Amino acid sequence: SGDYFKKPNYINQFRDNPPDLLHVGKATPILHMWGPVRMYQGENQWTGGPGHTLNWDNIALISPQALAKRIENIRNTLKRYHEIGIPAILPYISYHTVSGDHEKRLGFWEFYDKWDAYSRWAGTRPSRDPFDWLVVDIEGKFVGGSCGGYSPDYYAPLHRYRACINHPDWAEWHRRLIGMIAEVGYDGCFVDNCHPDPCYCRYCKAAFREWLRRKYGDLDTLNKAWWTAFWSHTYTEWDQVGSPAHEDIGRRHAIHGLALDWKRFCSDQTISLYKNEADILHELCPGIPVTTNAYGYCTSLIPRDYAEAVDVAAWDCYVDYH
Repeated sequence: SGDYFKKPNYINQFRDNPPDLLHVGKATPILHMWGPVRMYQGENQWTGGPGHTLNWDNIALISPQALAKRIENIRNTLKRYHEIGIPAILPYISYHTVSGDHEKRLGFWEFYDKWDAYSRWAGTRPSRDPFDWLVVDIEGKFVGGSCGGYSPDYYAPLHRYRACINHPDWAEWHRRLIGMIAEVGYDGCFVDNCHPDPCYCRYCKAAFREWLRRKYGDLDTLNKAWWTAFWSHTYTEWDQVGSPAHEDIGRRHAIHGLALDWKRFCSDQTISLYKNEADILHELCPGIPVTTNAYGYCTSLIPRDYAEAVDVAAWDCYVDYH
């Protein structure tokens, strides 16, 4: 995606037959997982990419002055591509990846420590460290990795982390990113891989209980729906209702109603995050399309709800090699 913004003549290949929609990758003002760095590309291909080693120059933090120039370059480049007849240009962001090293304060953590220098664009620095934003397991320990493990070869010695979509700081960070995308002149956004990522942090537990309150109204109704008396596990206080351990879902000793509602909740929360981001874009740029990708091995989203949320249905065909 960097070629669109770094090579002035790259536009020539589109002049005779401008596409109806142009996807330019993760060429956003600030990259969601690294912060304001030199590269325009996505988190895999030019970080080093599969089969390569980490390119430190690509992920070097740029100065606020350089960021201002980068934003102006994106704005001017989009204008040039619009002028040749391309009506819709959009980037994409991942809804849950953070990169760097939380202990050595590298990658996104370096940006967080220097956040105030970029507050003109990034807003006020969140009070909680990004390590607090991460997905945790049933014991409260952070779950490393996303789409390739905690430290894929092409990230080493840094790591790729998963952020919890219910964490208020992560949600606010994404709202700011979406605002920047709209403000520089994009016509939409592709929110990548919006699939549930089970987390057991305090925010997810609280959100789950609130979701159950809205669905059932009271504990008597919940107990009847889940048939908890059969399992000698009647709930008498909402705080007693916990989230099922990932390994318990589907097992015979799990409360089936709890396991099923947890999956429904995870789907609803993922779609809710997507809708919140789409609403920002629709407000700033009325009429623009917003979508995310569905794909075969993602069976954790409720298809009907996904279809109602997106402006354009998108299918990501990941091929299983034989």
